[in-house]
Amino acid sequence: INFDGGYEEAVINAEKGILRLTLAVDGDPHEIHRQWRGRNAINELVDAYARFQKLFPYHTRSREGKNWYTTYTAKMIRVAADKSRLPHHAEMDISLYFTENRTVAEELAWIRKQLPGVAVKFEIGAERVYRPPSDPWISRFRRVASEVFHKPIPIRQDDGSSDARFFALHNIPIIILRPRGGDAEGPREWVSVQSLLKLGEATRQFLIDSSSRLT
Repeated sequence: INFDGGYEEAVINAEKGILRLTLAVDGDPHEIHRQWRGRNAINELVDAYARFQKLFPYHTRSREGKNWYTTYTAKMIRVAADKSRLPHHAEMDISLYFTENRTVAEELAWIRKQLPGVAVKFEIGAERVYRPPSDPWISRFRRVASEVFHKPIPIRQDDGSSDARFFALHNIPIIILRPRGGDAEGPREWVSVQSLLKLGEATRQFLIDSSSRLT
């Protein structure tokens, strides 16, 4: 049971995989006033990014409450150029949040295969987490929690990752949720004590119910 879900008082059955990578390309640095003799690395990077974008056509469909689509964010661009020469190197940092049923290594290998001529450098990765909504452990916890909170506990998919990823690859059932609160890891982080106590009680009842079924 992981109290690190992305939505308050909701059970999370899926978390996107995370892949932070760098697209890097080289140009042919001839004189800037005779650019037709070479290749500008900035132009090469723009082309590489356009090709990358086409790999995830549903990127813009994600909305609050309907977010189980692969998304990405371009974060940083770096260019190297000598004086009076076309830029000879350019690279872009990208954070990718993927929903495909692939491991981080498989997702990275697939992207590299789709982008020949582009160096795709791996930076950081976190595995995708997915449990079917009908998972009996999730269903049982939702039932118990709904009784404790006196309201239906929804099931949602998260945009980010959590420690649940360390269990996902071993097919260990996991329940992800968190109490009501806000500004996580920020200067004004807060949590509802009432929500936290109810979550604790729901967990206690769930463990009692589950242990009785196992004996």
